[in-house]
Amino acid sequence: MDKDQLHRQARQNYRQRTNGGAGRTGRNPSQNNNHKSSSRSMSGGSIHNTSANSGRLWTGSWQDNGSGSAGRKAAAGAATSGAHRTSTIRRPAPTRSHSTVRSTSGGRRRVQSKQEIEARRREQRRRALRKKRRQQAWMYRFTALFFFAAVILLGVKGIRAMNHALEHAREEQRGVLETVTPTSGYDAADPVTPETTTAASAEQNVDGLDMSDPTHVLSGGRYVDTTKPMVALTWDDGPDSKVGNHLMDYLEAVDGRGTFFMVGNRVSENQDEVKRMVQDGHEVANHSWDHDLKLSKKGTDYIANEFNKTNDIIEQVSGVKPTLIRLPGGIISDDVRSTVTQPMIYWSLDTEDWKTRDAQSTINAIESNIKDGDIVLMHEIYEATGDACQTVIPWLQSQGYQMVTVSELIKFRGATVDASSGKQYESFRPKPTEAASSTEAQEKDSAAVPESSAAQSDDTSEANANAAESESQSSTNAISSTGEDMASETSINVLAKHRFPGFLRF
Repeated sequence: MDKDQLHRQARQNYRQRTNGGAGRTGRNPSQNNNHKSSSRSMSGGSIHNTSANSGRLWTGSWQDNGSGSAGRKAAAGAATSGAHRTSTIRRPAPTRSHSTVRSTSGGRRRVQSKQEIEARRREQRRRALRKKRRQQAWMYRFTALFFFAAVILLGVKGIRAMNHALEHAREEQRGVLETVTPTSGYDAADPVTPETTTAASAEQNVDGLDMSDPTHVLSGGRYVDTTKPMVALTWDDGPDSKVGNHLMDYLEAVDGRGTFFMVGNRVSENQDEVKRMVQDGHEVANHSWDHDLKLSKKGTDYIANEFNKTNDIIEQVSGVKPTLIRLPGGIISDDVRSTVTQPMIYWSLDTEDWKTRDAQSTINAIESNIKDGDIVLMHEIYEATGDACQTVIPWLQSQGYQMVTVSELIKFRGATVDASSGKQYESFRPKPTEAASSTEAQEKDSAAVPESSAAQSDDTSEANANAAESESQSSTNAISSTGEDMASETSINVLAKHRFPGFLRF
């Protein structure tokens, strides 16, 4: 209650107590209403009177000795005698601090004890402390959120900066490598004979001779002219039926064949495409289980497991075990050399379709750089690559190129690939000795000389042939040594040929 309500309640209580006692004070009820009388309350034989002058509570003791109302009248008269002792309505106590005065249920106020004050202050401190802790907790939450957001932002920027730096370094290294002679697909020191061709290549291809023309060889369900230019188109990271089936359609239209280096964990999802590759005469090859670019650094057991699992799943689906391997990103190490037991195929023409994702860029890369014996690198998982092949494959045929598998290219060029050599084979060019012998045979057929000069001509031709053979042998040895040097430096220059996965390219 507020003060006015307390005053009204006090007046009402006073009137109720004194309304029937007009005879006691010698005044009638109307006088009692006009003049303030003493406020009496008897409890246990005591009279409490509030003096109008002092404003304090006066207590007078009395005893009821049997006189009844007379005693009470006397006590009332004593309390009300004198003008300066005129009784008034009890007023509320002077206003005090809320920390020391508390309201009771009856509307009165009382002074708090020290214990109550201390308890109240402790409660206030506890509430203030809880409020402060809640504020601090929210502040910590916002700080942590800001910190994590900043870390993520800086991480993304760091990855972008690193990717940009690596791309720049790759471009610089490519400029250096362009001045180096590409590694030949065969080693002149090795014997080059049809008998030394790997048995795996023979298993992949069903060969037969056209009796009318020995240079036409039946392979992969069509005839290949071994005297004409040929290239090997390869696609990595498949299978992907959305693109791969179109590629096989384009090749079939020109009697071409290709090599598909597949990732093992994608084979189960595209089993029909893998089966069609084998049925149509294309070559299935191994590109590791999950295209782990750090494969070369993870030990021999991990490396062997990556390729063995892929061989098993491809053989299980297609019925043919791959005989060739391409390392993820072309990254090689000593552990890879000591673990891999199948020939490792690199590439001589990188279309960079993984980088550009543009069909016209892929077309330009092939049309402006293709050479006889090239191994062309593309990726089956990009639709832009499929669009580019729709144009490139007919163009290659119009330029006189035959599209063969890598194993066919190895066989028709009479080359030998050795897995124990630790080399990655980039291309298989026509051998210079074959061209020289072909030219020499044509000259002999067209020349008509006497017997005496024929012998001399034969001696001269033999000497020239020996000189040419010696020169060709030294040239081939130089190319081979260059290839060995490049193979030993592959780990150093790996950044130049490194391909990054899609989530790191922005």
